[in-house]
Amino acid sequence: MRTARNTATREESDTVSESFDTGASEGTTVTGTRTARTSRRGFGGYNNLNKTTFQLEGSSAVLVFLDPENFSYAKRHWIKYMSVDEATGKPVQVTKVEYCLEDEDDCPLCEIGDRAKPTAYFNVVDVSAPSKVLVWEATPDPTSAIQKEYNKLVGKGKHLSDDNMYWVISKEKGKNGFFSYSVDRLSEDDMASEWEGLSPITATQREALRHRAYDDTYILNQMKTRAELQEFVDSLG
Repeated sequence: MRTARNTATREESDTVSESFDTGASEGTTVTGTRTARTSRRGFGGYNNLNKTTFQLEGSSAVLVFLDPENFSYAKRHWIKYMSVDEATGKPVQVTKVEYCLEDEDDCPLCEIGDRAKPTAYFNVVDVSAPSKVLVWEATPDPTSAIQKEYNKLVGKGKHLSDDNMYWVISKEKGKNGFFSYSVDRLSEDDMASEWEGLSPITATQREALRHRAYDDTYILNQMKTRAELQEFVDSLG
């Protein structure tokens, strides 16, 4: 039996029954049984209080999609450059991610020859931490795996976000150093038998979580102006 990795923390958990707020609206609480309440000891959980992005920390995790498709997409630049480690004073390579301007012909990062890569944005819930909506900023490889499953479902009148859908997200590092992703459908019965510590997310809980889903403003709030991107390019020397 697999053990679910909690996105928020790796601390041991105790079994409790309690009410929890899915954030449907202010003052709204959905009552349910949470099978594992995570210990609040240590910095791991504290640092994840404001976490908004899904990152596959282990080799696999079980997710729920809250939308039939990605809620947005964009192109981004991954800029690698040398900097100085403040603690050691030694040179280190740093990677900075910036959004490409919609007008690529006017984008300072495109002008220096860096090729922007597409990213698709999905509202998801890690079933090991079912009260929090996360954004999966999926790069081309996982997006391709997701779209493959989407294409299988749409012809049958089904969607990634249907209430009975659970998905195992897995990754494997290749010889080239890059990860390849797989996305596989998981039934509630298989989740109960194969994934220790995970409980189903009900239709009521999913609907409440959808009220907290992100939209295009998630991207717009992170985008830089042309002047800001040019300033960054100039700082590279």
